[in-house]
Amino acid sequence: MKTIYIARHGETDANKDMKFQGHTDNPLNAKGLAQTKELASLVQNLPLAKIYTSDLTRAIETATPIAKNHNLKIIARPDFKEICFGKWEGLTFKEIKAQWPSSIEMFLQKPGEAHIENGESFHEVQKRAWNAFEEMVAEQKEDTSIMLVAHGGIVRVLLCTALGLDLNKIWAFYVDNASLSCIVKWDDSYLLKFHNYVGKI
Repeated sequence: MKTIYIARHGETDANKDMKFQGHTDNPLNAKGLAQTKELASLVQNLPLAKIYTSDLTRAIETATPIAKNHNLKIIARPDFKEICFGKWEGLTFKEIKAQWPSSIEMFLQKPGEAHIENGESFHEVQKRAWNAFEEMVAEQKEDTSIMLVAHGGIVRVLLCTALGLDLNKIWAFYVDNASLSCIVKWDDSYLLKFHNYVGKI
């Protein structure tokens, strides 16, 4: 059995202002930096063998105190970066709805079928992120625990894929900043151990 802990990065100013940030490389804000310390404390006693992140600053900053506590090097992989929101990046929901009302409605109601102008679909994200995820898991020995620090969209896509759910179900998963989820690989199956945890293990 292999255990994979998956965390979302801490808060950024874009998160606070409810803006779509996607590939925009925003750093953590003061609250986000505080959240990283809480997350690092939460997982400090876990026997982590490796820690992976997306290559965006907010994910790397979130992973840094965890890596330090475990004396590990961060392995950053670009395929774990957030969905590209194209022309929506840097805009609020209200601003997007004013310009692309039908597209944002599809994004909310049927996200697996949505297409964002100059951006990615969740199926494109699934292809790159799941391939990277399976490679990451395959690299690990049996009875190993690892951690991935990524983004809300990535966490949702990975959970849906691991559990065999349609991508239209991604909004069924609530993913807080600096929250922790866990799945285990048992033979050829993935099982959800817990999701969106922000308390103490």
